[in-house]
Amino acid sequence: MKLSEAAGYWAARELTAIASGDHTLAFRAPFACPDFTLAWAAPGPGSGRVSLRVGTTVTELREVSSPLRVETATFHHHNGRMIACFRLPKGNSRLRHA
Repeated sequence: MKLSEAAGYWAARELTAIASGDHTLAFRAPFACPDFTLAWAAPGPGSGRVSLRVGTTVTELREVSSPLRVETATFHHHNGRMIACFRLPKGNSRLRHA
């Protein structure tokens, strides 16, 4: 990762507003971030479905078998924790996990 990419990631991390709802995380990002990665508590077994909604476009993330395999457009769920990596757009978006 180049220094400019790292700086962009940290700016997105610090300045993006995140609100949680019922199986949903809502983002309001002042900057886009190509490999935005986050982890949160997601109790229960989950259904193996995570999707990102930007406007009317919905992108399904692919489940991976290990947290070490998480990359853009994937997620991993284990022991009540969810880790996801996706292209965070500038503006509003929603991540839904069932």
